[in-house]
Amino acid sequence: ESGAESFVFLSVKYSNNDIDGALERLGESTGELCEHGRSGGDMKILLEVFDYNVDKAVLLGPVDLVRRYAENVSSGNENFGIVVDLSHIPIIGETSEQAILPVLDWLGAVDIGNCLLSDKNSPRYGDHHPWFGYPGGENDVEELTNFLRVLLDNGFLNTDSPPLVSFEVKPMEGDDPEIVIANCKRTLDLAWRNV
Repeated sequence: ESGAESFVFLSVKYSNNDIDGALERLGESTGELCEHGRSGGDMKILLEVFDYNVDKAVLLGPVDLVRRYAENVSSGNENFGIVVDLSHIPIIGETSEQAILPVLDWLGAVDIGNCLLSDKNSPRYGDHHPWFGYPGGENDVEELTNFLRVLLDNGFLNTDSPPLVSFEVKPMEGDDPEIVIANCKRTLDLAWRNV
């Protein structure tokens, strides 16, 4: 009804108690979402990968679980995909290669952002998307360069069917939103030159 082309969601809270059961239930729910997405057109149903033990603390999570889930859900659900967010990769403790390559077949979109792990007392700690180069932040030009290189070298970034790539930044108190946006553009320009 709204004309949306995709629906992005995250998984349930992480628990060691019943990972297999949680993956099965999540797969069933995702299958229902995919079916509903197809019923009114061809809406993409995309699960975004978050951390499992720092901030959002959800099931998916580690790439090995994401791959198991994607292999299960993708059968018969061509409108299913995965969203990988650069800002979540350090929180999960993976590299761009580790986070992307095992799920490349299902990659539907990517987000570009930063995170902060060095100061648990900061209001920007975890998945709060500070600007690039933020003191103590995890992602800047070098990390974005590597992220883009992995995506380009493996065919995700292409001109034939350009994918959805978006920035996710969050100006906080004291930040000028226009400067934060300019920072994103500058970081992307510098990283792209290095690719």
